[in-house]
Amino acid sequence: MFFISSFFGASAVRCPAVAPQNFHLFYKYGCKITTKFRLSEGNKRKSQFNCDQKTKITVNSFILLLPKTKNIRKSLEKCGKYANFVTMINRQLLLPESIVVIGGSNNVHKPGGALVRNLIEGGFPLPPAGTLPAEGDPGLRIVNPKEDEVQGVKAFHDVKDIPPTDLAVLVVAARFCPDYVEFLAREKQVRAFVIISAGFGEETEEGAEMEQKILDTCQQYQCALIGPNCIGLLNSHHHSVFTKPIPTLNPQGADFISGSGATAVFILESGVTKGLTFNSVWSVGNGKQIGIEDVLQYMDEHF
Repeated sequence: MFFISSFFGASAVRCPAVAPQNFHLFYKYGCKITTKFRLSEGNKRKSQFNCDQKTKITVNSFILLLPKTKNIRKSLEKCGKYANFVTMINRQLLLPESIVVIGGSNNVHKPGGALVRNLIEGGFPLPPAGTLPAEGDPGLRIVNPKEDEVQGVKAFHDVKDIPPTDLAVLVVAARFCPDYVEFLAREKQVRAFVIISAGFGEETEEGAEMEQKILDTCQQYQCALIGPNCIGLLNSHHHSVFTKPIPTLNPQGADFISGSGATAVFILESGVTKGLTFNSVWSVGNGKQIGIEDVLQYMDEHF
């Protein structure tokens, strides 16, 4: 992964390589560049240098911080002819009209059930009792192959039967996630994903490959991705987290961003008891697409 740290007031863009092999990026901006790459022995090496002159860099994927500009695409063309511009944080992630929980259940002591409980208690719209939502209907959908009803919401037994949906929250085993993401993005027009599931790059090489496959799909269909291996996303519009406590949200409160789910829960528990208010909570987990720096940049630009 390639990181460029820039000065205050920059614009954040993540660009994937368009081919499996490395490609060359020519970058000509006065900012510090930090490269991170893995050697064949498995060791990590970091190097820093100033990009005051035209510099040739070979990377697989990168986060690019550019000075603010009215035409970000044009700037990208100057930086890398083969760069792919992808919008990360989108309306479907922040303000979805419809959410599907893959793996939602009646057991509130497990993540799938706890997440459905938090969405319902947070006031996200529900379909009329005993009915399945149709195409164009807003609200919550739940996919569970074994349950006809989950916490009062009629469930779909197969993801193929759900109508097009804005946001998908996955609470299933890691091995199922890549296929779910690909199908939902391609067939159901899902454009934002929150993947609660663990068992990806934080554990094994096989998990890292699955994680990369998910990222590639999200980049292909221009979907936002939170996670995997996270507790979710909490804002005033939807409580897509499986943990408690759920703080009373206040627009004047803190926007809290954490890579660690356990740290997030600890700070929420401590903060709530001490009267600290929150506006939103972001648990980015592995941060495969959207990391802490991306959320900060988005907030800086949309405050």
